[in-house]
Amino acid sequence: MKNRLIALVLVVLAACGGNGADAPPAAQEAVPLPEDRQTLTVATPGDVYITRDRIFLGIWPDNAGVCETLVGMDHDFQPTPVLATSWTYRGDNTFRFELRRGVRFHNGAPLNAEAVRYSINRVVELRQTLNTFVGPDSVRVVDEYTVDITPTQLNLRLPEQIVHPFFSIVAPGTNPAERPVCTGPFTFANYSPNDRLVVNRNDQYWGEDKAKLRQITFRFIPDQNTRRLALESGEVDLVWFLAPQQTADVRRRPGLQVAPAPPGAVVDISLNLNGQGQHTLLQDPEVRRALSMSLDPRALAEQQWQGNAQPVAGVSPPAVLGIAAGTVRPHLADVGQARRILELRGWREGPDGIREKDGRKLSLVGTAQFDFEPEALQFLQAQARRVGIDLRLEKAPDAAAYSAKINSGEWDVDVNYYNQNDANPVRIPAQFWYSRVNNARVRLTNPGPRFDALVDEALAAPDLLTAQRKAAEAINVLVNEEAAAIALTNFPQIYAHKTSVAGFQPHPSVNHQSWTAVHRVG
Repeated sequence: MKNRLIALVLVVLAACGGNGADAPPAAQEAVPLPEDRQTLTVATPGDVYITRDRIFLGIWPDNAGVCETLVGMDHDFQPTPVLATSWTYRGDNTFRFELRRGVRFHNGAPLNAEAVRYSINRVVELRQTLNTFVGPDSVRVVDEYTVDITPTQLNLRLPEQIVHPFFSIVAPGTNPAERPVCTGPFTFANYSPNDRLVVNRNDQYWGEDKAKLRQITFRFIPDQNTRRLALESGEVDLVWFLAPQQTADVRRRPGLQVAPAPPGAVVDISLNLNGQGQHTLLQDPEVRRALSMSLDPRALAEQQWQGNAQPVAGVSPPAVLGIAAGTVRPHLADVGQARRILELRGWREGPDGIREKDGRKLSLVGTAQFDFEPEALQFLQAQARRVGIDLRLEKAPDAAAYSAKINSGEWDVDVNYYNQNDANPVRIPAQFWYSRVNNARVRLTNPGPRFDALVDEALAAPDLLTAQRKAAEAINVLVNEEAAAIALTNFPQIYAHKTSVAGFQPHPSVNHQSWTAVHRVG
């Protein structure tokens, strides 16, 4: 009866657009398969663990349900209790977290304050604290089930930030890079580089809702077409990141359904404001403005991504900014004005259509995150060329190569999609453009002190509404006043799966995807 009620709720949500799925009701109401057939094979874009992210095996970016954080994030980007039952601000930039009692790690060790201190200090040692400003002395054990956390600079967004999977609580003395031992509804089984990650249900899980699946296998399949073919052939049950151009074809196939996630990531272009050598053209804000005006987010969403994305005004998903999202001025696409700007700056169109000035062509080189589809990059290149800008974009082969390229400074533009991985409304502006974070790229992308001051105010805001308003102001400075970044669309994060998969509800942030309610039906 419980399963039937869950299925009915999911059908209603799908009909109202609640989870974006377009499943036929009959598939959702089917009878669950026997226990021995409650397994799932998921195709992911590739194995990031073979390079820089091995330290987060099964934790990030593939959330395999093995580990948990003190605070979680719901589908509305709101923090929710997980391993911490509550948190309070104590003054003096300090938050107190009360831990859930009776929780045990997969190795039987108890969850306690010392485990929290160990886990967060591990993140500090790995220099993966993002923009939380948590330092080596930030965590203080109050008693067995209470910890205080004090960032190294004023930051009242801390509870919203530590929902990020980086802050997962791991068993003291264990090495997550080899075998993550945590508290989640699934336990680590095995990992084969460039092949698969396997997790099993944790029958001793502390939560009331135990996982319905007995086992999940995450298959690493970098190529988009290969992932889709694996789904169509039955080799896998669910695909993560279906190409937008493939959705119509998948929808027409019996036994398959498409499940787009609610908007939780934004396609942005970062601009190199402080480049050297051949990468100085974007030091001119008017050239930056002309490049921005040459790109049409609506055309990208509707033509290239076939209506599977929507234009956005800023570099953060509108939902995380609340009502303040309406104060972010929308992107202006205007080819004629872009041409006029370049003419006024002395850039004349050459015989090949590319503008020149003082013997130098208006040629910009750029990189893109490794799982960005080439067709979208070609689309952006063609749009820039309409105003006489030679935009050359090359997709990085993997995460390590992408990071190396960005950190080198040998680029003019960076096409990327940024996930809202935590509940902090100023997360994306602070992570990628704020001069005070531990991020090598910001020396090239930071738009100046006014932007930094607004991020400071958002981090120090005593309430969420003020933080959202300050975040929106910072985005206006970044995108509109300084033309230091270009906001395009939300990123179409699309799943597809067999109709025999029930209970799957895409999270707007892929790093927070839950597999607990997912199960197989006949």
